[in-house]
Amino acid sequence: MVRRLAEAFAGHVGGFYTEEIRQEGRRVGFLLVTLAGEAAPFARSDWERAAHRVGRYGVDPDVLERLGVRAIRETLEAHRAVLVDEIGKMELASRAFREAVEAAASGPTCLVATIVAARHPWADRFRRRPGTTELVLSPQNREAIFQLARQWLTSRVPAPGPDGREWSRS
Repeated sequence: MVRRLAEAFAGHVGGFYTEEIRQEGRRVGFLLVTLAGEAAPFARSDWERAAHRVGRYGVDPDVLERLGVRAIRETLEAHRAVLVDEIGKMELASRAFREAVEAAASGPTCLVATIVAARHPWADRFRRRPGTTELVLSPQNREAIFQLARQWLTSRVPAPGPDGREWSRS
């Protein structure tokens, strides 16, 4: 969903998403991709000596902070909407990430993010923030939720018209 929103609002949003790394049809890790086009492996199952682990994955928090946190901060400085996929267990281990997300949620622009469904103290507090709306995604409602998020973001961020030059809120 975040990737589709990023495409629809290109140039007016920033942030990052994570993408599965697959080998022979099996998920072996995650790539962190900024909306500015930078990418680096963030977590891998074969990083057995990683200092940080979440489940079967070794996690490189430096990638999150060097790319993900920087993408959030730069987007805020540019006064653009922030898109984050995701606020998950791997990301929540980073204090700098949590602070950047809080800044995005408190700032003058808007934040659209996916967040871990499982209970987590920080995530639970974040969901209860005033002004926060939580929409629960499922395979059955994915398109409807995308359309709601797109409409909400359209009311806050201009989107390009059909010719790519005119701006429209429709």
